[in-house]
Amino acid sequence: MVEMGPKALGTGRLAGKSAIVTGGGKGFGEAISKVLSAEGARVLIADIDVAAGKKVAAEIPGGWFAEMDTTKADQVQSLFAEAASAFDGRIDIVMNNAGIVGPTVPTHERPLELWHKVVDVNLNGVFYVLQAALKQMVSQEPKGGVIVNLASIAGLEAIPWLPIEYTTTKHGVVGMTKHAAVEYAGHGIRVCAISPTFVATPLVIEFAKSMTPEMLEAAANFNPIPGAPDPEDIAQAALFLCSDSARWVSGSVLKVDGAYCAGSSTPSVR
Repeated sequence: MVEMGPKALGTGRLAGKSAIVTGGGKGFGEAISKVLSAEGARVLIADIDVAAGKKVAAEIPGGWFAEMDTTKADQVQSLFAEAASAFDGRIDIVMNNAGIVGPTVPTHERPLELWHKVVDVNLNGVFYVLQAALKQMVSQEPKGGVIVNLASIAGLEAIPWLPIEYTTTKHGVVGMTKHAAVEYAGHGIRVCAISPTFVATPLVIEFAKSMTPEMLEAAANFNPIPGAPDPEDIAQAALFLCSDSARWVSGSVLKVDGAYCAGSSTPSVR
């Protein structure tokens, strides 16, 4: 059931726009939800974590919440239908953000359940959301909208101490983005991706618990630009892609990586 927060102010770069942010209760999703709302969008936070999602929805003007498990295709389709109705028949922006990462276990020792779990969320779930968004955006009048998929630098470069299924699924998200951008360009739908470097989100902090001291040292000196971005930096990149300033940007993968992919190399540590 969609639960509506305070009414949006309707001002800013996204005034009058409606948006869905999956995994909007924490990390990137929370920061993105707040930035989109601050720019005037009505934001529906879809998250499996009810407490976190409701908290963020209550904190932002135009914040709505709905519980959703992105790995359940029927839930995703139902949520999009309900959201379109609540948003007066139109969804303008979809931030396809929900994702997970497993612990650092060498590929030859990884339990198969880890592979299947991450693939289910990071690839199947992303596809279910993408498909539902496309279905809505080609049916509304006028057609069109923006879909931004959350990828990773691991979708562009192999980082040996990240789990293989994480790298595989994020490469898949990049491919999915490019394909959908080309296929639906004639419908006025833009599809992009963001590939962040390491950011201290709750997901990454939990993942770091399984890292060796050598991995942690490498991560601390990961990017050519010293330090690391924070979730707000990723949210600002998302805002650009969702705005009319990026009206000719589609099929692109925006790297927020401190020049990592431009030429840095990460030591192979175990």
